Amino acid sequence: MEKKEKHVRSSAFKRLLEQNPSLKIMLPLLGVLLVAGVIVLIISLPPGGNKTPAPGPSASPQVGDQGTSIEVLPQTERDDTVSPAKDPFTGVDGMMSLNGIVTSSDGFESAIISVGSSSYIVSADQEVGTTGWKIRDIGEGSVVLYQGDDQQTHELTSRN
Repeated sequence: MEKKEKHVRSSAFKRLLEQNPSLKIMLPLLGVLLVAGVIVLIISLPPGGNKTPAPGPSASPQVGDQGTSIEVLPQTERDDTVSPAKDPFTGVDGMMSLNGIVTSSDGFESAIISVGSSSYIVSADQEVGTTGWKIRDIGEGSVVLYQGDDQQTHELTSRN
């Protein structure tokens, strides 16, 4: 019975080759290409095999690792040493400085204000860090800040 199955399978393969004569050329060609591809792959490997480090703690440094950092405004850490009772733009003890004004294409304005070593991007009615001073208005080259009943207008100064 086993011989009969072999004969049936063999004759089915012969019929397939008779119906598709191009397979007589393509099947051996495919085998040769497969062997050639394996040989090229083996030759192209570096000596000693592929030594790519496995993912994990020993892999290359990632963002957030020690020594690698990216700063994006506003900073997440804020300096709380500013006394809200002082004029924020006096320049004394690392107080506030107006660094820039940004206007989006739809007319939305934000001010870039530094307090000590931290910088903040703030818009109208937002507090500048934890100073107690808020933005009342942002104009061309100036901002109006308020804290309670106190109000101050400050001009943007250029840096050389």
